[in-house]
Amino acid sequence: MTKRDFLLALNDALGSMTGDERSAAIKYYSDYIDDAGPENLENVLQELGSPEQVAASILADADAAQQAVNGAAAAEASRTMPPPAPRAPGGMPVWAWILLICLLFPVWLPILATLGGLLVGAIGIGIGFFATTFALLICGVVLICVGIVTAFSAPPLGLLVMGVGCIGLSIGALFCMGCVFLCRTVIPATARFVGRICSRIFRRRQPKTAQG
Repeated sequence: MTKRDFLLALNDALGSMTGDERSAAIKYYSDYIDDAGPENLENVLQELGSPEQVAASILADADAAQQAVNGAAAAEASRTMPPPAPRAPGGMPVWAWILLICLLFPVWLPILATLGGLLVGAIGIGIGFFATTFALLICGVVLICVGIVTAFSAPPLGLLVMGVGCIGLSIGALFCMGCVFLCRTVIPATARFVGRICSRIFRRRQPKTAQG
């Protein structure tokens, strides 16, 4: 194969490139072959390979360079792009939620105050219930002890005091069972109910995934 045949075949194989790019590649390999000298033409052509192989290598390098340029341009565009405005749950902007809260202030404030009052009242009732239970148990035990001591000097009065102490202790035991019921059933159920309400109010909506 002569130099001219090689360059013509290479030019045909580079048909997908622009004219300037193709001319630059042909000139490069023409100068490369000329620098080797006519006596080394066969060795140079054997070293380069077929024109199709050389063209495939040139096209692959051109594609890689173009991809690198496109990637750098995309990265630069992403750096210069302004960040998106913060959005609240549900897709609404934060400022829209703030405006909505301000407009609904006369509605949600009384509701919030009422719920807060109910919560504080419930806590107060629970604390009073536990305190009453403790007081009844202590008073019952004390009265029974006093009745036992009094029974040695005044048996009727001692028995009366012990009876009152037993009644107080029994009522305290009933209240204690009520405390156990509150701790095991009512308080956990209330906490779960409040937790579900709070989660529905404050949780973020998850983006919908495309179904294939």
